Formats: sequence, C-alpha cells, structure tokens
Amino acid sequence: MSGSPGALSPKLNIADLKGKVAIISGATRGIGKACAVALAKQGCNIVVAAKTTTPQPTLPGTIYSVAEELEQMGVQALPVKVDMRSLDDVKECVRQTVNKFGRIDILINNASALWWQRIEDTPMNKYDLITQINTRGSFALTHLCLPIMAKNGFGRVICMSPPIQTDFRAYKGFTAYNISKFGMTMASKKVHAITSCNFEYRSVCYQAWSEDSVTVLSFREELLLKAVFGLGDVVHCPNPCCRSILSVEPGSGRQRVECCNWPAWCTQCRQPYHYAVDCQDVQALRDQWLQWVSHGRAVYNETRAQHAEFERQKQALEEAAARHVELKHDEEWKQANCRECPRCRRVVQKIDGCNSMVCGEDTHGGNRQQGCGHRFQWDKARAYQAAPDSRPLPRLDVQDVKVRGAGIRHPFCRCSRCRQDIVGPRFRCIHCPDYNLCASCDSDAAVAQDHPASHVFQILFQPEYDLRAHLPVGSRIVIADGSERQGFEATVQHEICQDVFLVEVFSDGTFQQLHRSGLQLKLDSAQAIERHIQEQLQAQASFQLRKEERRLQAIREMRQGATCSLQ
Repeated sequence: MSGSPGALSPKLNIADLKGKVAIISGATRGIGKACAVALAKQGCNIVVAAKTTTPQPTLPGTIYSVAEELEQMGVQALPVKVDMRSLDDVKECVRQTVNKFGRIDILINNASALWWQRIEDTPMNKYDLITQINTRGSFALTHLCLPIMAKNGFGRVICMSPPIQTDFRAYKGFTAYNISKFGMTMASKKVHAITSCNFEYRSVCYQAWSEDSVTVLSFREELLLKAVFGLGDVVHCPNPCCRSILSVEPGSGRQRVECCNWPAWCTQCRQPYHYAVDCQDVQALRDQWLQWVSHGRAVYNETRAQHAEFERQKQALEEAAARHVELKHDEEWKQANCRECPRCRRVVQKIDGCNSMVCGEDTHGGNRQQGCGHRFQWDKARAYQAAPDSRPLPRLDVQDVKVRGAGIRHPFCRCSRCRQDIVGPRFRCIHCPDYNLCASCDSDAAVAQDHPASHVFQILFQPEYDLRAHLPVGSRIVIADGSERQGFEATVQHEICQDVFLVEVFSDGTFQQLHRSGLQLKLDSAQAIERHIQEQLQAQASFQLRKEERRLQAIREMRQGATCSLQ
C-alpha cells in the first residue's frame, strides 16, 4: 500500500485481503475462529495462535483442527502453540510466521482471560494472570509485529477491547478485567503517536460475532449464546437481559459461576448453583418443594398437631391412672391401719402406745392436731371403710398417627434459625452451602413469609451417612474427598476417590484440614477408608460400653448404701 510515512493507509477493500497474512490469537474457537473463517473466505492466510493442542471434553477444537478446516477453504494455515504469558512462545510464533510467509499484514489480539469480580474477590494470582494474558501478551505480540509491518509498509492491528467511556457504571464489579482491557485500548489510541509505518491499529468494542462475518454486530441474544472467546472454557450468563460471558477453568466439570446480574449458577445445567445434589435431580427436588409448600406442609403440621394432642392425652391418662392407683392403695392401707372416732368420725391412725386414744392428740409425742378430743378405746372403735372404686378412667378421643421422621436426629447439624440440633425432618437448601432448617422453623418462616424465593429445600427424613456423625468431637477422621468445597457436603457413600486427607472435628461440627507433618494420612482404597472407620466405631462403642458399665455400678453402689442406712 502506498502512503507517506506517518499517514494512515487508505481504506482496505475486501479484495485486498487475498494473499495477506493474519495472526489471530485465541483462534481455536468462538470469536477468534470466526475471524479466521471470515478472513480465509477472502483468501487471507491464517496463523492459528492458541494454546489448545488437544481436544477438551466440553469445548472441541484445537489449533490443528482449525488449521485443517481453513486449509480446506483453499488458504494456507499455520498452527502455532502459544501461551500468551510466555514471551518465548510469542517470539516463536512471529518467527515461524516470518519463516513461512515472509510477512505479517494483520494482527488480531483476541486471546483473553476473563475474571468479572470485584477487587475484594480477586486474588493476586488471578490479577497477574489477567494482566499477563490480556495486556502484556497483546502488547508483546504487537511489539514484535510492528517492525515487520513497518518494513512491508502495510499493517492492520485489531485489539478486542472496549472503548474508553466516561460513564463507568457499565463496568461495575469488573475492576481487574477492565484494567487489562483498557490498557489494550490505550495502546490502540496512542500507537500512531509513536510509529511512522503505514498501518492502522484499531480497538474494537464488540458484543457478539457471527460465525460467518467479522463485522461488529449489536447485541442479540442468539449471537451472544454463540460467542465464545478467551483462554479456557467459557459460559454465558443465563439471564436473558445480561450479556456477560464468563471464563471457567477448562475440564473441571461442574463449576459455580457468579455474575453481577444473576445469582450463582451451575455451568452444567445452567440453573442456580446447587450443593450436594446432581444436576438431574434439581428439577425433581424443586417439584417436591413446591408440592410441600402447596400441600405437604399443611398435612405434616396437621399430622404433627394430632400426634401432639394424642401424646398430651396419653400423658394425662397415664397421670390419672397413676393417681387412681395411688388413691386406691391409700384407701386399702387406711382400711387396714385406721379407725374412726366414735364422735366426729375422724380417721385416726394409731402411731404407738396403749389402746387408750384421744381424737386429735398424740399422747406420747405431745403433738396436738385438729380433732374433737373424744377419748375411746382403739380396739372397740369402728374400722375405716374404704371408699368404693367407682370413678371411670378418662379415655383417648384421638387416634395416634405416625409423624414421618419424628425423633430422627441429624448429628452435627443445627438449624440455621434457632441454632438447635435438628430432630425430625431436615430442610436443606440445595442452593446454599450450609443452610438447614428444622420443621418448626420451616413452618415459622412460612408463616412469617421469611422464605426467600431463591431457597429450594431438600427434605431429609433420614440422617445422612456423614463421617462426623459417627466419631466423637476431637477425632481425626479420613474424608474421601480431595477437592475444596464451600461447606462440607461430600459423603463417603457418594464420593470415594484416591485423594484422601485428614481432618479434625470441632464441637460445632466444623472441621479443619491438618497440614502439619506427621498428621497426614494416605489411604489408597475405599476398603482402607471403611476399615479405618470401623476401627474408630469399634473403639467408640467399647468406650461407651465401659462408660455405661461404670454408671450402672455407681447406681448399684448407691442403692446398696441406701439399703444399709435404712436397716
């Protein structure tokens, strides 16, 4: 292209792309691949620069597969493995391009790392990763390509970064990412002030790219769902009103992703993130919860109230029966051991002494009680007649009903509202890492309309098999889960793996991984884990047995001592 030094080259026509050489970073998928396909259709030779050399489970496409696809379109393609964090990789990419094609005409800085979080939620290693790939990597690639473009007298540099705006409300919460992207934009704004070659350096603000065009398009949902860019796996916010595209660690399975415009959600099922349950079970649990809210809770509370009334009447009946037996025995004893005063018919008990009695007076003890003072002979007085047993016992007017889960204890699990140990059904929110309610607090929250709409509870009528539930406080136990999780939801029956570590259980049910030397325990099989658990359980059972024997021995000694004192 002609033009005086320092001046912009004339507008590039589509026909002028034939035979040009373009380096595209991050070209294995999404926007980078769309750019490569669009340029290849115009006859442009492509350098596929990315770090993906082997197919990933969730996202297909490598530098070799993309290069093969481009070559089928009749152009030359050069796959080059490039990690934008490595200056040596960037230099090698430029060197191979010059050796094969002898020139560089177009550079598209597309490779990016995403991290859309606030400053307080951004660790320094994430910040370093973002700046190394986005700002430093793009700067290094541009720095090495500029002299070659200047030598050829032609160049186009496109930087995938947003424009500088005075209203930063749209970028709220994306501080680290924006710093890196705005650095790329500033380079695009100032590159003409420091170069004298005949090329253009452009910063492109994009929302989505189609697969057959490199034209910057306005935001449309169907295009946003196709747009995938950056290094690593990329997911899209499920909120139809949000255009966030978030990066996740590649090949890590189900992950928890947060967007500023949407609650935390699952990368596999694209539903609000769920703990301790599989993706395929979420809908069924949601339906069960809706059934509980609309009908099940009322039936359960009615059943529990009927059972409580039955227990109340049963206790009252037992107390009345015990009182009835007590009164009956008292009447029988008075009939055998008491007389009636001939004058006032007062019941008189002979405590000690001769047969000469005074009503209301204990002659030997000097104790005077209420009585008429009549003197009579004990053996000539009328014997006490026991009252007839004619009172009917009360009857139960309600039937007993079985309350599901009643009396079931969930060890090391406390209600998040009342902070009491959960007895009975346990309500565990599948969207919160550690939020549990007892049946009473669930009903109270429903009455007070204090249940957030985001809560979906899994109703557990049986305690889970949790290792902490079987070992005493302070025990060191093996957990068959080597991953870091929010809260402790992994159980042995669901997840047995080779990575095991040692944890210490505290009184509040929390645990801490022990890293000090000598405390790490490695077990290589599920059988070894189960064997270790059985040994711990046997030791605990033996301890409880000895404790119970000591308690019974103490009771026997106490009773024996009381008998001796009475004798």
